[in-house]
Order: sequence, then structure tokens, then C-alpha cells
Amino acid sequence: AAGKVSEGERLWIQGVEAGANGDTKLRGECYQKLVAAYSDDEMSHQLLGFHYNAIQQYEDAAAEYRKAVQLAPNFAPAYNQLGYALRAVEKNADAEAAFRRYIELIPNEPNPYDSLAELQMRMGRFAESIESYQKALSINPRFLSAHRGIAANLMYQDKHKEALESFQKAYELAGTDGEKRLALAGMAVCYMDGDKLKDAIESINRISALAEQRGDKALMAGNAVTRGDLLLNAGKIADAEAEFNKALELARQADIPDKVKKNVELRSHSNR
Repeated sequence: AAGKVSEGERLWIQGVEAGANGDTKLRGECYQKLVAAYSDDEMSHQLLGFHYNAIQQYEDAAAEYRKAVQLAPNFAPAYNQLGYALRAVEKNADAEAAFRRYIELIPNEPNPYDSLAELQMRMGRFAESIESYQKALSINPRFLSAHRGIAANLMYQDKHKEALESFQKAYELAGTDGEKRLALAGMAVCYMDGDKLKDAIESINRISALAEQRGDKALMAGNAVTRGDLLLNAGKIADAEAEFNKALELARQADIPDKVKKNVELRSHSNR
């Protein structure tokens, strides 16, 4: 659609495409041009903030999100992103204020409480974090991120059995393969935190099985990379290398754009 829309929409589309292809330089250029052309538009600043956040220039990201809320004080999504950018630079009190403003603007949505809960968990305020996640679930019992968040809080307190039960609940409530994958990935993290490599890899294998049913070789490649990372961490170098090689071969066979395949090949050098 890029050739049939306004200049601003074209820059937006090209910026998203550049990001998907791993071309962060071009994405930044597109969004900077977008802000220059539409400096009074909050979405333009939010997009540029996304870019800065992705390349870990968190102060610059926060500055763009602040511009967005100055232009539109009730633009809730920017407060959410502002909170995360401030969290990344350890400005926790300011981050909490941004998340609480996000809650004020859309109090009947689960995500604002979920975002606050993530910050509270990061700060070690586990009981408060679980309470915030439970508030999100009181609004939407199928808000699976909150189930995973509760599990993470439990895991950080070395309550692995209870954490796995929460991940299992998220899995059972999942309505899509994507939601099942997230629950299984959480289980893998929990098993690794408890030094159970075999169980962690089995969780990743369950994700691969879902991908194989759909013929999704790109996702299967990603799972192979994850197994390689786990094996490498456990000192099983030859097994890790085999998984990384398998990942590259699957990516080459996958139905994805050539630019994405080249980006995968570049990352494979780092893995190997």
C-alpha cells in the first residue's frame, strides 16, 4: 500500500518494513522524517520512541514519549511506553508515575495493571506485583500475561512448583498456538531457573511440535536457536553447535523474505 497513501503513511509503512528486515538505520531515518513532517502528531513521536527504545537509547525514547503526551495528554499508550523507557534507566519512581497515569486513563483495561506489576516485580515488590496482576485478571481472567507474571513472581521467590502451576493455567486458557507458545516458553525459563535442563528443552520441543504442525520452519528455527542457547549455557558445546546449524538450515528453507533470511544468517555467525 506504500505507493497509494500519504507521505506520512508511506514513511510509517517503510519504517515498519525496515524494522522487520533488521535495518534499524533506515527505520530511524523514516521515523525521523515522519516527526519532522508531522511534529504536532503524537503517533509520530511514539513511533520514533519505539525506534530509540529498540536500539536501547532509552533517554531519547523517553523524550519522544514525553513529547507525545504533551501534544495529547490523554494519549494512554505513550504513558505505557514512557514507563518502560524510564524503567530501563532505573528511574523507577518516574516509571511508576507514568504507569499509574496509564491506569487513570483506562482503568477498565487489564494492561495498565499488568505494566505496573512488571515494574513492581523488577523492584522486588513481589506481593504488590501479584496483587496488580490479580487486578488485571479481575478485569479479564484470560489476560494470559498476568498469569505468566504471577508465575514469574513465584519463580523469583524460588517457588518453582507454584510457578509452573501458574504457567500451566496460562497454557490451559490459551486460545491460540501463539498463547500456548508463550506459556511453554515461560515453563522452560522456570525449569532452567531450577537447574532442570532436560525439562526446559522438553518445553521448547513442545513449542516446536506446534510449529511443525503448521509447517512453520521459521519458528522451528527459532526454537532450535533457543535449544542451542540452553545447551551452550550447560556447557554442551557440540550439541549446541548442532542446534545452531539446524536452525540456519531451517531458516533457509522457511517461507520468509530473502532480507530476513540474510539477517538470520548474520546472527548465526554470532551463535556459532
